[in-house]
Amino acid sequence: MIDSTKYYSDKKFLKATQVKEGTEFTIESFEEITMSGRVKPVLHFKGVDETFSLNRTNLLKLIQKFGKDEAKWPGKKIKLIFDVANNPQTGQPTDRAMRIA
Repeated sequence: MIDSTKYYSDKKFLKATQVKEGTEFTIESFEEITMSGRVKPVLHFKGVDETFSLNRTNLLKLIQKFGKDEAKWPGKKIKLIFDVANNPQTGQPTDRAMRIA
């Protein structure tokens, strides 16, 4: 069994400050990880060490673009853009929410 706290703290997640708007990424793999007892979908991009954590909005966009079979996603290209969304911790709007275009 994975110690989800350690697993989460050891992972490096891609942050909006690391991405230029419109940057194109190639999907290397899809994975579901367990954090604090909850399953979290993530993407790994070719040539990028950090993992891209998928929220519901981005997961639904991937399904819309490429279908429900995540085994077919590797090799597909996506672009990340920024949007306004509420920060889940503060409830305040932020303009740095990463979205799949």
